[in-house]
Amino acid sequence: MHMSTENNRFPKALLFLLSMAPFFIILGLMAMDIPISLDKDAEFIGWRQFWINTRLGWIIIGFSIVIELTVFELFKWACRQKAGEASEEIEEIEDKNFELISFVTSIFLPLISFQYNQLSHWVVTLIIVVLIGYIFCHFDGFYSNPTLAIFRYKLYNVTLGNQRQGGSKSSRKLVVITRDGLNKGDIIRCVKLTNMVSYASLIKQNHE
Repeated sequence: MHMSTENNRFPKALLFLLSMAPFFIILGLMAMDIPISLDKDAEFIGWRQFWINTRLGWIIIGFSIVIELTVFELFKWACRQKAGEASEEIEEIEDKNFELISFVTSIFLPLISFQYNQLSHWVVTLIIVVLIGYIFCHFDGFYSNPTLAIFRYKLYNVTLGNQRQGGSKSSRKLVVITRDGLNKGDIIRCVKLTNMVSYASLIKQNHE
């Protein structure tokens, strides 16, 4: 993982916010105080008390859903704005989705281990999320993030061929993030996120 030299950080910041969607939902659930008892004499606390005990969690979940849907649409809009006219053919392709599980174990598990009944834990969580977001937006390894699969994003290593004027053909290797299922011979259009990572949209599918 190396420092990116590109200043195209807005789409990466949006991808980071999308990747945190499961954590925000879990955070909302952990903020709920739901007493559970298996005693024979246990009684339901009543809907009013249930709402009082869980309202903070529902507010977090509801706010998170609105934010994530907004970010999802913003990311699609940002990629459309940055997409050029050039299209390229996939000469070689390798599925990289199997490499993504480390993000969950290294990021989510420490965060959900906190007890969110103390202000200090909320502050620490906010600092950690901001720190992770900074790392995510400044290093090329940001794409190694399995939670993006919730939004149907996929990850591929591709070799792209670009036809130049005069008939010569150049090739380049990239990691691409996409919501399309890609195959060898497909024509795609890329939006550069870093020198080695792009967001790809399928333009024409190879039917051979």
